[in-house]
Amino acid sequence: MAAHGEECPRDNTLAFMELAIQQAKLALDSLEVPVGCVIVEDGKVIASGRNRTTETRNATRHAEMEAIDVLLEQLAEKWNFRGQKLPKIFRNASFTLLVNHV
Repeated sequence: MAAHGEECPRDNTLAFMELAIQQAKLALDSLEVPVGCVIVEDGKVIASGRNRTTETRNATRHAEMEAIDVLLEQLAEKWNFRGQKLPKIFRNASFTLLVNHV
């Protein structure tokens, strides 16, 4: 997953969109529907993902779910994650989701 921890100005939506496009291109390269997602908190990319429904043979593995799972794995490792922290974490995060039509 590229771009984790990459800092961008808080209002730099285009930079975040470009990162989502990169994820969508990775999906397309894997013969997936080209969708990418980045999760941003305080101007910093904290997770990203791409469509993996065909690769995993699981219709729920959309880009946003992949990115959320990456974030949850990071939290589990870093803070001994417990479910009650979820609302606070996602309240301050922004999602950039891009569908790339080819």
